[in-house]
Amino acid sequence: MSITLFPNSGRLLVWHKPNEELENDCLQAKVQGNGGGINYWSWISADYDKGPLVCYDSSMIKEKYIEILKKYIEPVFKRHSYDLDQYCQEEWRNITMDDIQKYTSNVTKRVKAVKANNAKIP
Repeated sequence: MSITLFPNSGRLLVWHKPNEELENDCLQAKVQGNGGGINYWSWISADYDKGPLVCYDSSMIKEKYIEILKKYIEPVFKRHSYDLDQYCQEEWRNITMDDIQKYTSNVTKRVKAVKANNAKIP
């Protein structure tokens, strides 16, 4: 979840008389780059626990995600006698070819639909 601190909807129009454009009443402070935002991450488990609300000020890149998982998820796994790496490997092995087929079967169709609508693909 991300919250923008200083939302910017575009231009701000101010009515003023000639030669008043630099008067304090006609000026508004501006925060560069929309002022940034605050990002939150948390988790809920039906079996074990709920996690803390983690606030971070960077993008959720791979390294940040791994850092959060190790700091907040790994202790829960240890409390419940799970090794996080082992658990993830076991879950990965539980994914069947049918699951993979189900999730990937319509990728080509979706890409063609996006291209047909002239949408830009990053």
